[in-house]
Amino acid sequence: MALEDITNKNFDEEIVLSVNPVIINLFTPMVQQSFENEEKLAEIADEYSDVVKICRMNLDEQPKLTELFEVDRLPLMLMLDGGIIIKKIYDTPTKEEIINEMELDKVREFRKKGIYYKPKRNYIPNYIRNERW
Repeated sequence: MALEDITNKNFDEEIVLSVNPVIINLFTPMVQQSFENEEKLAEIADEYSDVVKICRMNLDEQPKLTELFEVDRLPLMLMLDGGIIIKKIYDTPTKEEIINEMELDKVREFRKKGIYYKPKRNYIPNYIRNERW
């Protein structure tokens, strides 16, 4: 399954208004490890399409979103819920590690019961973590 590209134009429609959590693979053509993650995410997209939406974004083409996501290094995958980052995963984890960290099995389990489960955060944005407060 090919991953959908996220741009400034479709960000609100595809990410913010999505009913399901969204995983975005952030990449640049210069970082080959990002493409390894994309292959794993394509497999996950096939298996978990009922509980999560998986997309990709070229950081070179979307500088405004790069700043919004507080990208500090690559490869990087984000999980967003309602347009808010709730998880960040760096480097190239295995497919099983991605599924476990993003809690996809738990999301699916709760959905079958009719309960909307939000995965636990592993990330707090800088604007919340302001150390001057």
